[in-house]
Amino acid sequence: RMPGRTGLYVGLTGTHMNAGDAIFASLADYFVPNGERENTYDRLLSLAWGDSPRANHRALSGLLRELRNRHTAPESNLRTHLDLVNEVTDYDSVEEILAALESRIEREPWLQRAAQTLSAGSPTSAKVIFEIYRRAVRLSLKEAFALELGLTMQFAQHSDLREGIRARLIDKDNQPRWSPGTLAEVSETHVDEHFASPWPANRHPFKNW
Repeated sequence: RMPGRTGLYVGLTGTHMNAGDAIFASLADYFVPNGERENTYDRLLSLAWGDSPRANHRALSGLLRELRNRHTAPESNLRTHLDLVNEVTDYDSVEEILAALESRIEREPWLQRAAQTLSAGSPTSAKVIFEIYRRAVRLSLKEAFALELGLTMQFAQHSDLREGIRARLIDKDNQPRWSPGTLAEVSETHVDEHFASPWPANRHPFKNW
């Protein structure tokens, strides 16, 4: 539900986000520099909190607006490149998105790291992320949490998670041997396996939530 297809872009490419990006994407509401953190805590503690939720909300909102007016968040790269992000993700497969990224690197250097990350990452993860984006857009909060929990369990059962940890954290050779090894080799059946709930409906951890 982030603006345009920025959610898909960030998911596939692991693009680093700054505070400006987080606010633009509605993942955050306000920005305060790290050096102002303790002062912000003190200001929050000094507010005249009471028994009225409406009055408390008004007081908090006033303080946050004051802080927003005093501190400007970093420029959002996602906002600046929104049209480009929408353009390179306007395809029906991960392969086409990767090709679009790679074809624009010379004209748009900002895309270089994104293309490298997608190209080097787990092909299975990329295909599953693409499918998550397609399936999750209309899910409720409960359904989204249930989906994420099931995906986490399934990824732990498949080999690429362990291989990525080995390559990055244990052997540190940065040469992961993904299975399947290419996007073309990742079948729809393999992707669908990741969406299978590890629990029957009557035993799901969220069944009474």
